[in-house]
Amino acid sequence: MKTETKNIYEVLGSGSEVFYIPPFQRSYAWGNDEINRYFSDLSQIIDSQRDADVQDKLEHFFGVLVLKKETEGLNTTAVIVDGQQRLTTTLLLLIALRDLAVVSNENEKAEQITNRFLINRESQFEDRLKLKQVTEDWTAFRGLALGKPRGDLPAGKILSGYRSFKRLISSKDYSVDEYIKALTKINVACIDLDERPHKGEDPHIIFETLNSLGKPLTLADLLRNYVLLGLSSSEQTEIYEKQWHPQIEKKLGEKSSEFIRDFLQYKTSSSQLVASNNANAKALYAELIRLIVENYQTKKDFINDILRYAPWYSWILDLESGKEIFDCISPEANKNKIIVELLRNIFLDIGSNSFKPFVLGLLECHQSGFGEYRMGDDSLIAALGVVRTYLIRRRVVGLAAGENTRIPLLCARLREKISETRDAAGAVLDLLSNLIYKVRLPNDAELVSAFVFQDFYNRLKKYSKFILGKMAEEKTGQAVNFRDRTCCVERVMPPELSQQWKDEIGENWEHVHKKYLDNIGNLVLANVGDNALMYDTYGFRFKRDTVLQHSHFGYQDELEGVEKWDESVIAERTVEIWKRFCQTFSLPEACRFTENWRKPDAGDDDAIARTEGMKITPFDDNLQEKTTNQKPRAVLFTGEYDMDGAEFRGGYTCFRVGSWKNVLMVFFRWLDINKKDLLTTLVNNMEFAKGKKPIIATAEFIEQRNNSIGQEPNYDTSRCYSLREGEQYNDVHARKYPKMLFVFTHGDGYRLMRHIGTAMEMAGMPEDCVGVLLA
Repeated sequence: MKTETKNIYEVLGSGSEVFYIPPFQRSYAWGNDEINRYFSDLSQIIDSQRDADVQDKLEHFFGVLVLKKETEGLNTTAVIVDGQQRLTTTLLLLIALRDLAVVSNENEKAEQITNRFLINRESQFEDRLKLKQVTEDWTAFRGLALGKPRGDLPAGKILSGYRSFKRLISSKDYSVDEYIKALTKINVACIDLDERPHKGEDPHIIFETLNSLGKPLTLADLLRNYVLLGLSSSEQTEIYEKQWHPQIEKKLGEKSSEFIRDFLQYKTSSSQLVASNNANAKALYAELIRLIVENYQTKKDFINDILRYAPWYSWILDLESGKEIFDCISPEANKNKIIVELLRNIFLDIGSNSFKPFVLGLLECHQSGFGEYRMGDDSLIAALGVVRTYLIRRRVVGLAAGENTRIPLLCARLREKISETRDAAGAVLDLLSNLIYKVRLPNDAELVSAFVFQDFYNRLKKYSKFILGKMAEEKTGQAVNFRDRTCCVERVMPPELSQQWKDEIGENWEHVHKKYLDNIGNLVLANVGDNALMYDTYGFRFKRDTVLQHSHFGYQDELEGVEKWDESVIAERTVEIWKRFCQTFSLPEACRFTENWRKPDAGDDDAIARTEGMKITPFDDNLQEKTTNQKPRAVLFTGEYDMDGAEFRGGYTCFRVGSWKNVLMVFFRWLDINKKDLLTTLVNNMEFAKGKKPIIATAEFIEQRNNSIGQEPNYDTSRCYSLREGEQYNDVHARKYPKMLFVFTHGDGYRLMRHIGTAMEMAGMPEDCVGVLLA
């Protein structure tokens, strides 16, 4: 590395060098504030030169300029690693000076500026220009340097900066020579990087270091810089302008970093951080470098590989945003339409980010193949159908947690299974039906309660149009444009009941209205134009004859012979809709009523060790999310302890449970048997609950509190405290066994786990000595 002080005139006025801004650099970004400040510094230098009383003429330090020289024959190209904004700004000033000189008939001075600062006869760049700009700025800069009409140039920072300088120059009476002389007083610390690799002056590392305090680089910025730096300037230009920029940055835009992260997840079959901040971007970048170094011989090999996936990923992004895609995924129009609709269902209608790397693998197999096997259209359609079924079944039963971390782990196994079996749908079904319980594939039986009891109208508002629309398509065989704004989900029995409605429903109308208003059995697709009729006061028969019988959503045969909309009709329709849903988003017969999740072998001593990610503790982050809709399988105590019904495996005493209530009971039973002193500590500190119901208490204490509180709402000791699984507290215990201990077991999994955590903290127990294994 060689460092010396130069002025801007020396740097740009040299006749032996041309300058190259590599494509990884950002576009020109200086606005009026920066340009005004630059011109103010320049003006102060000129005023100092004019003032005869000033002995020490003013100079200005303009920062650091980092260059890496490339020599080919007699030509030297200075690659600008840092300082491109300052050099570009100075050249815009010089172009403005030249053009004003032409207007003033100072043609000789204008020609001198062009020949010294703008043109180099030895330049290999277009029109022999001395500076090659980045792609986004090249057209405007080249046009200005060549003196083309301003109206023909694209708007942007380059043209704006030029116009600002013309305005500022015109506001002063300085001569061209004074401006040029002032440039000799603007100094830079010029650093020339050594080309020899053993010197360790990697321009990419230098670039990262110099930019560490500026605007954080995105993951896409970091990767682009890494793969391009180290290549010659001509190679960088070729790859960036013809491949990287048009296929990634231009095509994917702000989603470029998201694509790179999902590419990494797919290639490594791992769950990675979201590229949402600088720290995450740097962590992902480190993983990408590891991937490149370990799996590609050259950076060009990596570039060629990642560019294969960019168009496939752009299909996902376009469909996710509701755009049309104009590429043909399949050359057969009908099958292409089906594939596009399935992708739109997965990424727009359901909205699953977790499946992007997984589906990227399916698209790769369809577009270029896995080894010798290339998936056909029918196989892709079937495989995407399984993904869609998995997702919408989970949403119906209220599941989504765990997908972001679990699904990317399947990518490698997806490639292996499809290559081995050549049955894509079978491979996908096998993978998705053998996950852990929290990311299970719900069977038909599990869906029953969701359809019968769930508030479908409000809780599933995001998916109800899609679900009803697809079921209508399945029934009628006609496409249903459920995404159209004129299509909406309406209740047959309206929110406000007229007397006619009440009479038609019957004496129990209040019960029916409360229970079934938002039930799936009471919902239909309708057109917005029908809304006035949907809230009429004329009762069901009027609505049936004026709206539903003429609907193009296929309700005619459902309503034939139905004279009133009462409880039996809605309940029966709910069951029919469940059946139709199970047909529309169907599973093979073997999976319809089976438990579609992985259950570790109970006899395997290594079973616990293989359940990483399934074991939680009361002190985990996001404990509420981890326990929501989850089922406990076992309580784990580090070490070997004496407990009836327990097993010692994998370093844990393992006690099987079937409910969160049982988890809490097992914990306190373990304390009673193995840590009685800790249990005594807890009993002696029952007031730690701050006046509320303590976690563990004697029958005597419970009865005393119950009598003192009296008829406090929601205080039911027989419901809140338990002696053991299935045996709750009652006043007989207080009379006969006043010192008997009871545990407060009322609450969901999150609350009961927090009870365990509170007790562990009170007893001074290590955080990792107790855990729960999820099913």
